[in-house]
Amino acid sequence: MTLSSVFQRYKLLAAGKLREMATERARGDSQKLQKLDKTTDDALLRRWLWTYSILGIVVVYALVPAILSFLGRFIPIILLSPLWLAVDLAKGVVVIMICLAIYFTVSRSAR
Repeated sequence: MTLSSVFQRYKLLAAGKLREMATERARGDSQKLQKLDKTTDDALLRRWLWTYSILGIVVVYALVPAILSFLGRFIPIILLSPLWLAVDLAKGVVVIMICLAIYFTVSRSAR
């Protein structure tokens, strides 16, 4: 099994889950369901990645560190350290999401 086929399988799995969630949210709205049917898996995945990576930048790089810095006055450092580690891991996830969004956008325009 090549790396490309594994990547394609995970991409299809993620797009399927996103389509399933979008269908669940659009239940009963025929216009949204028709628009969703016309949307390709790549476009759905790209839109989701851009939306949540931009939202993740705001939350993980600005909002959460500000809140943790404020809470640092009241919470002992032994309890705060794992929270900062979780924030750092979340930052890594956001960077990966941005890289994937850029990759899918650039690969689409290269076709």
